[in-house]
Amino acid sequence: MFFDSIENRSKKIAEEIENLVELQMIQSPFSEIQLTSVDILRAKICLAIYDFAYLIFFVNSFMGYDTKKVQPLIDKTYDFFYLKFQSKNHFNSIKFSEIIVNPNEQKEIIKILPLLNIYSNIDLKSLKDILFPKLFEYRIPKYLKAMSIGMQNAEKDIVMPYLPIVHLFSDQFLKEHNSDFAVIFDFCINLETFKRVLNIVQQNT
Repeated sequence: MFFDSIENRSKKIAEEIENLVELQMIQSPFSEIQLTSVDILRAKICLAIYDFAYLIFFVNSFMGYDTKKVQPLIDKTYDFFYLKFQSKNHFNSIKFSEIIVNPNEQKEIIKILPLLNIYSNIDLKSLKDILFPKLFEYRIPKYLKAMSIGMQNAEKDIVMPYLPIVHLFSDQFLKEHNSDFAVIFDFCINLETFKRVLNIVQQNT
């Protein structure tokens, strides 16, 4: 697989991530709660970034944190994924505050938006070309830090070692920590995502 082109591997990985998001949406806890169309869009955005964080974490691990090898693969995978994601999920007429629901995160993202000369009112309607990329840029480092802590916790045999990851997701999707949601997410999605993304990386790097 190493000798396959970066473009081919990136397309395969992007398809795998796309399929993973769709699978996660029909699993518990999402299958057990009533979601509006906006909730579904927010969940897919949250899941896509969360899945990409695992992807980046494992690609770095397998490629020895070699930026020259890692970055082109991640960048092309992101481009393939986002192009399709954007075409299938419509961002126009979606309020900023409906997608970024956590007040602290709203404040942090608003600080970034003026750099691109976009009016940063939280009721802004049109964020089609900037919402996902800015969230990706903001959330990925936080997930990578949480994943590093989770791996360290696992090595120490701490009970539910990956709670830093699932609490981060819960904060982004539900505004705040939700213990019931976090526990179900950990057992039904997080552990399975860990295995699936690890397998994707093993098959394509």
